[in-house]
Amino acid sequence: MARVGERYVLDLSYLGKILELRGRHPEQAELYSSLLVHMAENLADGRGLEEFRALFLNSGQDPTALQLSLAALLRTDAASWLPLAEDAFAEARGKPELRSAITTAIATAAPVQQAAGSLARLANSGLYDEFALLGSREGGSEALAARYSELVGEGGNALARRMLVSGLRTEPESVLVGIARTDPDPVVRTQALLTSSLARASGTELVDQLETLYGLRSNPAQGISTAQTLMVAGNVLANSPGSERDRAKDLLLRIAGDTTEKDSDRLQAIRSLKPWMPPGTFDNWLIGNQPVK
Repeated sequence: MARVGERYVLDLSYLGKILELRGRHPEQAELYSSLLVHMAENLADGRGLEEFRALFLNSGQDPTALQLSLAALLRTDAASWLPLAEDAFAEARGKPELRSAITTAIATAAPVQQAAGSLARLANSGLYDEFALLGSREGGSEALAARYSELVGEGGNALARRMLVSGLRTEPESVLVGIARTDPDPVVRTQALLTSSLARASGTELVDQLETLYGLRSNPAQGISTAQTLMVAGNVLANSPGSERDRAKDLLLRIAGDTTEKDSDRLQAIRSLKPWMPPGTFDNWLIGNQPVK
C-alpha cells in the first residue's frame, strides 16, 4: 500500500467509506476488499485496534468485513478474541458464508497452536480449506499434528481428528501411513491415506497399507470399506507413476471383477479405471445383469 512518509495513503480513517462503497457496488466488492486486506495487515496502533473491534462487532451479515476485522483482532490478542469468534461461529448456524469467514480468519491469523485447538473444536466436514490453510503456515502442520495426538490420547472426537489429518498435506508419507495404521476410526484411517495421496505420488508404504486395510474391510475396527479404498486407489492411480500406479490399477480391477462386492462399488472402480485402460476393456462386462457402459 502506498505511503506518504510514515503514513499510509489509505489508512483506517477511510475504513467506513470503503465499506460503504463496497456495499453500494457489490460488483466491485473484490476490489474494495483488497483495500481492507491491506488495512488489516498494517494494523499497528491502539486506534486501529478500536476500529477493527468496532468493525467486528458491527459487521452484521458482511462476511468480508467479519473475516478481516476478526483476523486483525486475532493477530493482536488471540486469547481474548478466539472465544468470541467461536461464539460467533455458533450463532451463525445456517449461514455458511459467515461461518467460513470466521474459520478462515482463525486459520490464517491466530497463532498456530491456538488456531489448531479452535478449529478442532469447531470441526465439521466442510472445513477442509481452513485446515489446509493452517497446515500451510509456518509451524501449522506441527500444531495440527500435536492437537491430533492429544485427541487420539483422549480417545474421542473422530471428526476433529479427521479434519486435523486433512490439513497434514506437507507431512511425509510415513507419518500419514502411521496414522492410517493406528487410528481407531476407519474414516480417519482413510483420511490419512487420502491426504498423503492428494496431488503427489504415493510410495510402496502407502499402497501396502491400503491393501492391508482393504483386506480387513469386513472388520471396521481394523480395516476400511471398499468405497473408502476406491477413493484412495483413485488418487494413487491419478498421481503416481510406475509400480504404485500399476498396483492401484490391479486393486481396482480386482474390485471391479469381484461379484461379492456391491454393484455400485464395482461400477465406481470401472469409472476410475477407464481412462487408464485400452478402449473396449469392459465391453463384455455385466454388473447387476446390465452391460457396463
